[in-house]
Amino acid sequence: SGLQAEGYSHKAIIQSKTAEKESVLPGVHLVTSLAKRVMLGTFQGRFDPQYLQRYLDEYVFRFNRRSCRAVGKRFWRIMQQAAQSAPVPLKNLVLEPAT
Repeated sequence: SGLQAEGYSHKAIIQSKTAEKESVLPGVHLVTSLAKRVMLGTFQGRFDPQYLQRYLDEYVFRFNRRSCRAVGKRFWRIMQQAAQSAPVPLKNLVLEPAT
């Protein structure tokens, strides 16, 4: 694809042939596997693509707080953010179906 002419070399790594403990992109695999688990577990596999960004926003919120030991503190932070945010009208929360 022209990368070698620019001085880059390509080393192909076949994921299925790497050791189980060894991962090429461990962070990416962790995040995507957890996102899939949220979609299958929380939403039971039924989610609308038009709300994907909102689902991912909720996932990021949960992922960033996954190691928080105090459930009460987590709830307190959610309430703080809700109190500091401006109210959002329902028409802004519900997307109109694409025609």
